[in-house]
Amino acid sequence: MTPKTAVNDGDSLYAPQSMRDERGRRLMWGCLWEGRSEAAQLSAGWAGVISLPRVLSPLPDGTLGFAPVTELEALRDRHSSWGALHIPPSSVYPLGGVQSDAFEMIVEFAPGDAAVCGVEVRRSAPSAERTCIVYDRERGRLEIDRSQSSASADDEHDLRGGRLALGDGEPLKLDIFVDRSVVEVFAN
Repeated sequence: MTPKTAVNDGDSLYAPQSMRDERGRRLMWGCLWEGRSEAAQLSAGWAGVISLPRVLSPLPDGTLGFAPVTELEALRDRHSSWGALHIPPSSVYPLGGVQSDAFEMIVEFAPGDAAVCGVEVRRSAPSAERTCIVYDRERGRLEIDRSQSSASADDEHDLRGGRLALGDGEPLKLDIFVDRSVVEVFAN
């Protein structure tokens, strides 16, 4: 398993818990901050969610890498695949027939000389609601843009992300997990 880097710089995941499992892996998970107002949480009758479990391991540069546990693969059901696609700059390529509020998406970009590339998830029919996962090469950042994730004024509408510098010619590999209102992204 290749360690990956979490998009989040720690501002959404709190109260992390860690343990070593019977295979010797260091596992971690934590609570994810609510993106709704307290009134919305009370109205819904529930609040809070736990992150996916992840394996922690040192990276060659001495930083800490995160990768989703391989046991998550057992949750996979239907599978769709697209080959190499050329998507022109400033365009959108909808994946026809893909509709779900809980899924894993593995995508690899060869950004070439593109300054920005990314994926939209949880996109409503007229695009009124959508969550954008965007890599900005010039800024060296991978971000989750939640500015249009919900039409509700009770929800947070912000930008979350972290530093991710790709080497020359290095592809951007994303492992995206969506579970209704939660989006977790692992990169390279």
